This record gives sequence, C-alpha cells and structure tokens, in this order.
Amino acid sequence: MRVSGLDKHELIEILMPTVTAFIARQTPKKIASPASLKENRAIEILLSASKISENLDQIYFTIDLLSGYRKRKSSIMNRHDYMVFMLENFYLRITSILDRALRLTNLVYEIGLPERECRESTVIKNLKIKGTDVEKTLKKINKYVNEYKPIRNQVAHQSTFHDDELNSIEGFYILVDQDYTDDIYRFGHHYKTKADRYVAKRKTELKEVAENMKILVSEFFSALITVVKKDLNRYEL
Repeated sequence: MRVSGLDKHELIEILMPTVTAFIARQTPKKIASPASLKENRAIEILLSASKISENLDQIYFTIDLLSGYRKRKSSIMNRHDYMVFMLENFYLRITSILDRALRLTNLVYEIGLPERECRESTVIKNLKIKGTDVEKTLKKINKYVNEYKPIRNQVAHQSTFHDDELNSIEGFYILVDQDYTDDIYRFGHHYKTKADRYVAKRKTELKEVAENMKILVSEFFSALITVVKKDLNRYEL
C-alpha cells in the first residue's frame, strides 16, 4: 500500500480486474494479445487516477523528508537550501493535484479537451458534469488549492519560497558556506535548534494540509465510480 492509501480506493479496485486480465495474457518477451477496447479504457483511467494518488504519496514523502537533512561532504545543499527545496516541492505538488483531477475528469467524461486546455474554467463548467457530484468535488478541490496558489506562483514564476522565520536562518548558513569566519560556528547549535523547531512546526501544518487534500481526492474518486462503472459496462453489451 502506498502512503496515502488511495491505491486501495474503490475506484482503483473496480479498474484492477480488467487491467489484470490484460496483463495476465501477456508473456515476458512480448505482448501475446492486444488489449480489448474495455481493457484499453480501464488502463487509461487507471493510469490517470494513479497520477493523482502518486502525487499525493509524493507530498507525504516530501513532508517526511523535510526533517531528513544530513550534512555530507559531497552535499551542495546547506540545511536552509534543503528546507526551501522541500517546501517548494510541497506547494508545487499540492496545487498540481487539481490539474491532474481535471485531466482525469476530461478523460472519464470524454470531454475531448487537449491536456493543456484542461482548466477549471473549461472542465468544471462543462455541461457533461454540470450538477453532478464530480462537479461538487472538483469545486471543493479548486477552492482548497486556491489558498496555496499564490505561494505556488511565487515559486514557479517569481523567485523562491519566502518565509520570514525561515529567512532569519538563511544568513547563518550563507556565512557557513562561505567560511566567512571561524567565530560563526559558535552559533551552530542555536541555529540548528531554530531549524529543528521550524521543521517540526511546518511538518505538523503540512500534514494537516495533506490529510485534508486526501479527503477531498477520496471524495472526488468516489464521485467518479458510477460513471466509470457505466463506461466499462458498455463494452460488455
């Protein structure tokens, strides 16, 4: 089981038998028989849904790794740079879940949009999902993600992750990197303690964000179940 547990969601479970049937017919050296229309469809939906669950798993990995910095001679990152890298990774991934959910919706409902045009304005407002539970869950994900988009946009388009508390640590590590003076090392314990406290606080905050997102994604997956079942059943008629 992956960290988020979404790989065991009912949506994934209803796709697995069809995908497994295709894989079971194959041989190690070549494809023994082509996938049926139903199998192709199940594989497409499974891969798209898995991109969402895997992204959420990576968010949990990022949170755990936030406290995983180890000083190595070969390392080109100091602890401040490492924390910034992990935090930027978190915000880029938490906001990208919406993009992946929109692409999955586009696929399941066969809206027909190119991936680059799968935006909330083109998918959530599409007539094929209007009034459905899928529309409601996508709106909830969109609303939740909007809270973190300013940070994501800052990281992606402007500069780097900004946090006054984290910035207060940065100066020390810059001086250490430059071997500015031996005296600076006297403050090593003080700044390590500040960094440890910052990491502990941020991990608690980010875990709450991730848990809330997992609930929203689970609701979104559940809303897709009926239409996915109906989609797969049409190939049996």
